[in-house]
Amino acid sequence: MENRFGFLGLSERKEVLKNIKEKLDEMMNNGIYPLDIKENNILIKDDSSNIVFLDLDDKLTRWESKAYVLNHPHIKDNCIIKNDEMIKRLERKYPIKAL
Repeated sequence: MENRFGFLGLSERKEVLKNIKEKLDEMMNNGIYPLDIKENNILIKDDSSNIVFLDLDDKLTRWESKAYVLNHPHIKDNCIIKNDEMIKRLERKYPIKAL
């Protein structure tokens, strides 16, 4: 994704980042907690709203019930921290604010 993301316009970058965040939230709401999503593991398909995550391996992705995560909140917290770090890396490398 990273190479294509750099060629998108500002509004498209904002849309992609919004869609990444929404898809990550959707995954967590469905009991999937990816702890190692990297910029290169995100595929932007035909348009900025069509995002696919690649390489969700069992070692660094947790598949847990909501009840389990309620009793072990660090799982969700760690997932949010890791994904926020990835979003911030993209925002630093490809600013989404007009200069």
